[in-house]
Amino acid sequence: DPDICKVVVDNAGCALYFTRAPIPYNRDFDYIEETYSDPKINLNKRILGFKHIGIYAYKKSFLPQFINMKVSKLENSEKLEQLRILENRYLIQLVETKQNSIGVDRPEDIDKVIKAMNGKN
Repeated sequence: DPDICKVVVDNAGCALYFTRAPIPYNRDFDYIEETYSDPKINLNKRILGFKHIGIYAYKKSFLPQFINMKVSKLENSEKLEQLRILENRYLIQLVETKQNSIGVDRPEDIDKVIKAMNGKN
C-alpha cells in the first residue's frame, strides 16, 4: 500500500530510509502486506522494515535549518519530507511501538478513524 510509509532502521534505532515501497526485500520470505501492520507477525520476518507513524519532535534550533533545506530528489520522488533530513546527513531517532495507527491520506480514510474512535472498527 503506497499510503503506508515504511522505514528501514539501523542498529542504533535511527532511520536509514523511508519509502512507500515494500522494503527491505527479503529473498527468503514472500512479501505480505500485513508484515508492516500486524503486530502478531514475527519481528524477524520484518527484518528492519517497519510501518512508520509520523510523530516528530524537533529541537527549536533545528527548525530554521530544516526550512532552509531545498526539497531533495528523494523527497520529491517519494513525497516524504523526512528524506530531506536524511539526505542532508541528519539523524532521525526512532521509537518502536506495538500500537497500530490509521493513516489519513484520502478523504475516505476519515470514516475509518471515526469508526475506530467510536469503537466500531
